[in-house]
Amino acid sequence: INLGNDEVIILECKTSKSSQYNKFSACSRQIKAYHQNATLNGLRVVKTLLVAPDYTTDFIDECEVELELNLSLITSEVLFNIWKGFKDAKQKVFPVNLLMRDALISDEKILKALKVK
Repeated sequence: INLGNDEVIILECKTSKSSQYNKFSACSRQIKAYHQNATLNGLRVVKTLLVAPDYTTDFIDECEVELELNLSLITSEVLFNIWKGFKDAKQKVFPVNLLMRDALISDEKILKALKVK
C-alpha cells in the first residue's frame, strides 16, 4: 500500500491454512524478503500486515516478539468488518495509523476510533 513520500505498508494475504503457513518462521521469511526488496528499491516500510482466516496462539505469540518487521496480524473477518464500517464512517481517507498499534488488530478498536456503531 503506497502511502506517498516513498513510504509503504506491506500487506501479505494467506487464503488457506496450508501447513507451510501455519509456521510463523515461514511467513516471516517471506515477508522479510518483501521488506528487503522494497528497501532496495528506495522505499521505507512503515508497517507489515499479514491477513489470514485465523491464527494459532503460538503464531500470535511469535508475532508479538518479532521486532524487525513491525508486523501486525489481522483476520480476514476483521478486515472485512473494518471495510464495512469504514464505508459508513465520516472519514474519506482511512487513517492508517489505526493499523500501527497492535500485534493482533481488533475491528472493535478501529470501528470505535472511526466512531462507527
